[in-house]
Amino acid sequence: MRIATISREFGSGGRNADMLLSEYHPFHIFVCADMDAKVRRCLDMADENEKLSRKEMERKIRSIDKNRSRTREMITENKWGDRASYHLVVNTTDWTIKELAPAVKAFIECWFRRENEHSIIRSL
Repeated sequence: MRIATISREFGSGGRNADMLLSEYHPFHIFVCADMDAKVRRCLDMADENEKLSRKEMERKIRSIDKNRSRTREMITENKWGDRASYHLVVNTTDWTIKELAPAVKAFIECWFRRENEHSIIRSL
């Protein structure tokens, strides 16, 4: 996929990639979860040397989210997490990535198919 290649070349495929790759009209997805789910996932995935309490992990997550928000607002005029800025918002709170991946993939494939059809019609 061309976007994936460009993303690898320029080192951006995540946050704010929509601005860096805007000329390619990329698909915009926002993945979120409630704080308890974020803390649980982070603690489960933490390196064994990283011994943070639940409270410390929550503080760390809030700090990261705050920085993401600031960066987003500096780069764009959009608020980080504002659903109007995304084609799809996925709440992963009660889901695993393995459960969600096929559904998200199907949605994205449909979106690109639809975009290509609209592009062809616009060019006529």
